[in-house]
Amino acid sequence: MNIPLQTLSARQIGGAAVALLLGAVVLTGCDFTADNPGPTPDDELSQEISLPSVVAGMERATGEALNYIAYEGGAVSLEINAAGSIGNFGISTSERRGDVNPSGGDLTWELGHRARFTAEDGVERMRDVLGDDFSSSELAAEGLLWVGYANRLLGENFCKAVIDGGSAQPIDEHFTRAEDAFTEALQIARNVGNTEYEHAALAGRASVRVHLGNFDGAVADAEQVPRDFEYRMPYFSDAEEQYNRIYWANAFTPYGAHTVADTYFGPDVTGEEDLSFSAVDGGNYYDRTGDSRVPYELDPFRDFGDTGEIRWFPQQKYTARASPITLSSGAEMELIIAEGEIRDGNWQAAMTRINDMRAAVARDETNQVSSGTGVESRSAGSETEAWKWLKRERMIALWLEGRRMGDRRRWITDDAVPNAHPQQDLPGRDYCWPISQTEIESNENVSSSDNDLGAPYEY
Repeated sequence: MNIPLQTLSARQIGGAAVALLLGAVVLTGCDFTADNPGPTPDDELSQEISLPSVVAGMERATGEALNYIAYEGGAVSLEINAAGSIGNFGISTSERRGDVNPSGGDLTWELGHRARFTAEDGVERMRDVLGDDFSSSELAAEGLLWVGYANRLLGENFCKAVIDGGSAQPIDEHFTRAEDAFTEALQIARNVGNTEYEHAALAGRASVRVHLGNFDGAVADAEQVPRDFEYRMPYFSDAEEQYNRIYWANAFTPYGAHTVADTYFGPDVTGEEDLSFSAVDGGNYYDRTGDSRVPYELDPFRDFGDTGEIRWFPQQKYTARASPITLSSGAEMELIIAEGEIRDGNWQAAMTRINDMRAAVARDETNQVSSGTGVESRSAGSETEAWKWLKRERMIALWLEGRRMGDRRRWITDDAVPNAHPQQDLPGRDYCWPISQTEIESNENVSSSDNDLGAPYEY
């Protein structure tokens, strides 16, 4: 992708620059007027005092990309259903159908690759500045985590990799880059004794090794991550571009762009089984079980002015502008281990893990059951049934975290995975974004023929 050398905004300059500014105020007395300096010159970022700002820029670029991709990918994968406008925060008519096309994916492609470039370029800048101290820098470990998560985001949600104006490559290029970054972050985290970064690196590496087909390595990493661990992307309430987009798009201030009605978890309002997926899990999953991982308002009404009051079912996983989105968790690690057990033929052991997770949710004090008996255990009589419930549990545990498209693709394209319940894999809906039209028009090394993937559009 053709991206110019990055600069950071004044907000992204962060704590180091603020400290310098306050020092200047103390020295110069009482003149409190200030001019916006604009973008930070590139050479000023290649100084040690600026490195916290460089890493802050990586975080914000990755956060912005995740914000859009988790929201729009959630619509394509029917984690949420389109409603309301298709303008601000709306979901396009093609995405409503599960159809992603080159022109429709311009923004997600741009944001995803901007995040990758910002993180990778920033890490190389840090290597130059820190020299031998790079391998003992917590800041370097954090930067490498953003390289890993930005590449994972692209790998899980796009069909092909295109690196800095190069040719189209298999999507594994992003997963390999992510694995390398997580591996280096892990070593540095251990060098400096930062257990949070160590666990984030292990969990991130386990998640990309799954896509690379290295289940032994993925399980080995997952087993080292505590089950209560979470590493999350922060969002903020002081500027709209930093709000949690999934929340804000349905906060009725004034947007009401999506609903969980006629999805896997929400109520069936159309009466059409192909939309409600009632055959998968009995229908109205949250209303019936109160599973606190997939909450929505159970019987809400919203006033739409001249239209009057309409029943609306907004998600309640994210309840504020600053609600974070989980990047890695111990729950995901448990499901990676369970999937590894199924692949090794130990599907009964996998079901035990799944039911242990569900029992823990049932004991959650925040769990409020509306009309059912709680989060019930699963029963499987075969490996095929175990696959169905494993897929289902990942869908629940990783709901609205930008992970669903990647899961669907790897299962659909893996001959070792049975199509245990066709509706769970959403036949007819795309499972990755193609190379964007802007990339095709601006990069002489790619063409529209690189998007002729066949399977994502025909399975």
